[in-house]
Amino acid sequence: MFYGTAELQIRETTMHRLLALTPLLLLACAAQQQATGGLSDSDETAIRQLVQELATAGETGEYQRLGRFFTDDAVWMPQDQAAVEGRSAIQAWFTVGAIDWDHQVLEVNGSGDFAYVRATFTLDLDVEGFTPYTGKVLAVMRKQADGSWLISHYASSCSNGCG
Repeated sequence: MFYGTAELQIRETTMHRLLALTPLLLLACAAQQQATGGLSDSDETAIRQLVQELATAGETGEYQRLGRFFTDDAVWMPQDQAAVEGRSAIQAWFTVGAIDWDHQVLEVNGSGDFAYVRATFTLDLDVEGFTPYTGKVLAVMRKQADGSWLISHYASSCSNGCG
């Protein structure tokens, strides 16, 4: 499609105006992000504690109750397996306890009612002949009406083969 000189001048003027506004829009977005802020210190602490409590429950024979750490519509995404959807299905997925399940939280970030955790983990299950493994986790958390945090999505991958 070809444009005449007048159309090109209008398009060029419009483009220059938009480009001139871009820094202002970026500043406004940054100011809005600062105004809403990230997670509070207490939220970050609560999220880190949730990750630790999940692992501790798995290690101490409470694996039958691990579903309590997840939202009703949560999704558990283990490597090389189908996604497990819903708190009750996730709970049913846990069939054995861990001898060792350690998460090393590398990053917690978020805003408002959503947060994510990036972590590494080691896992040794209470299964004869099980080979312990290490891996990575990305978990999404949602803040609940009572101020607590629950896991809504948990995706893991193994660094040295899953079991």
